[in-house]
Amino acid sequence: MPGKTREILHETGTIPRSSKREEPRARLLRPLALLPQIPWLPLLKLDTESLAITLLLGMLLGMIAISMDSTLPAMPAIQESFLASASEVQGVLGAVMLGFITGQIAAGPLADRFGRRPMLIAALGVYCTASLACALSASLWILCAARFAQGCAAVFGPVLVRAIVRDLHANEAAARLMGRVTMAFAILPILMPLIGGSLVTWTGWRSIFWMHTLMAATLVAAVIAAIPETAPAHRRGISLGRVLRDYLYLLGQKAFRAPTTLAVCSQMGVTAFVTNSALVAIPVLGLTPQEYGMMFSLVMVGYISGARVGARRVMRSGIPRMLNLGSIAAAMGGLLMAVLAIAGIQSSGAIAIPMALFMFGNGMLIPSTTAAALSPFPALAGLASSLQSIIHLTGGLVLAFVLSLASNGTTLPLAAAIGLCGLAQLGLERYYARHRAFEPVHL
Repeated sequence: MPGKTREILHETGTIPRSSKREEPRARLLRPLALLPQIPWLPLLKLDTESLAITLLLGMLLGMIAISMDSTLPAMPAIQESFLASASEVQGVLGAVMLGFITGQIAAGPLADRFGRRPMLIAALGVYCTASLACALSASLWILCAARFAQGCAAVFGPVLVRAIVRDLHANEAAARLMGRVTMAFAILPILMPLIGGSLVTWTGWRSIFWMHTLMAATLVAAVIAAIPETAPAHRRGISLGRVLRDYLYLLGQKAFRAPTTLAVCSQMGVTAFVTNSALVAIPVLGLTPQEYGMMFSLVMVGYISGARVGARRVMRSGIPRMLNLGSIAAAMGGLLMAVLAIAGIQSSGAIAIPMALFMFGNGMLIPSTTAAALSPFPALAGLASSLQSIIHLTGGLVLAFVLSLASNGTTLPLAAAIGLCGLAQLGLERYYARHRAFEPVHL
């Protein structure tokens, strides 16, 4: 065999450099080493134009919504099952919320160190086990502990989906993909309460957690089959000191801080509506639960529509233009809701139509803020995604708590909060745009 040809075969691994006979174990493992070179193996190519991949990423992005929204109809049944007080059963929600916060602190740094694929598989495995423990829980305390573990694992889905999108694309291309994934995700907050309510009615509250268990097992198989590793080959070390320094570094960067601050106003408005709208729509406006569900669905259609428009236009118009248009729509919706409430107009339409406009704007805005915040930091994509999620969740929970204290039996506190969020969002967008904080970073 000619020397040059033999050298090429050595480099590709077709033949070993050593003429010594391989050990039996090495011969068995050699086919596994050649798998990445097989072009038809599905898990080796992440086709982001595929509907199946978009739906899979959308499901992973919606892990928090799945975990939270599907269980809300079960709270009275859980209270009755364990003979608990209303305050005690609220601990089930508190446990999963605490899990969301705790998991977000760890998800990004772990994914930057060990990779997206292994951490997704591990987190879904924990989620599956925790869901099984919820379904089999013999006491409220066991249920709370299992829900905490479930919450910790659930946040790995959205944090790592955003990191995967950044690994694959930057700037407008990342915003386009994020918009498509957001459309797939946005149907979950509509479906999950309906599915959860039906399961509670037909088979009891434990069936919701059996559904979570089956869903997590299915997602594990899907991730193994379809999601390759996308993280950079060079991995950063992990330690508490380094993670804290990286968090502080990101907070000091205008390229991260500007879109994240803009998105906080958006997420605060969304969280305020999700956590308080039922307390306004049912007792104040007199809607039935079914009518409230229809109103909520209309609002989410606005979000899906905004995400679709953003995904279609961002490549032509650019991220700064999407942020501007989204902020204008959100401010118009929030201001309209506040004006109607101040005028004393209390109806489902006075809430649903302005909120649908607010959500339309944020459907355009959120994918672009995610892309703008993560694009300049490819080596810190997981950590940046975690930090962005922590800031969003904290801001939303603070506003939800303030609204719970300000409730006065009218729509005004909720409408005023949405209006202030919309106006603050537009004001921040104009301020940062003048300082060119949203200009794409080309690496």
